[in-house]
Amino acid sequence: MTSDTMTGLLPFEGGGSFPVQYELEHGGHHYYVRYRHSWLTVDVDDEEVVSLQLAPQDDDDGEWSDEATHVYLHLLSDAIRGASLESVTLPTKSELASHPLFKKGPIPRYHILVCGMAHPHGLECYSQESYAACELDAQGRPSRSG
Repeated sequence: MTSDTMTGLLPFEGGGSFPVQYELEHGGHHYYVRYRHSWLTVDVDDEEVVSLQLAPQDDDDGEWSDEATHVYLHLLSDAIRGASLESVTLPTKSELASHPLFKKGPIPRYHILVCGMAHPHGLECYSQESYAACELDAQGRPSRSG
């Protein structure tokens, strides 16, 4: 994956929930982003440089919506490029909906179910290509519009 110049995102890889985890190789450094129990931590070359509580009202929170992912990774990308990661400030999860970047973006990416059969699904039942949430319609199918 390459850097998305339309959104300013660096090419983070990862995803998931409980914990959310993303990794990035950039500028000769390894970045590890983790969100669990309402805390976001960012390690650079195995040293923690950021620790922020994003959901103080819910100390067991461990997931991000597609929109939250877009906001947080975009702001972290800006801070990494600007060499200001150690002093980054981020909106809490309760403040996210009013952020101008609160929309579905190119990360996270999903493999979609392509098998129409009723049986336990294995990896062979999912698309080889991955799709960003902004590329999927409300039913989770690739959007024809865009």
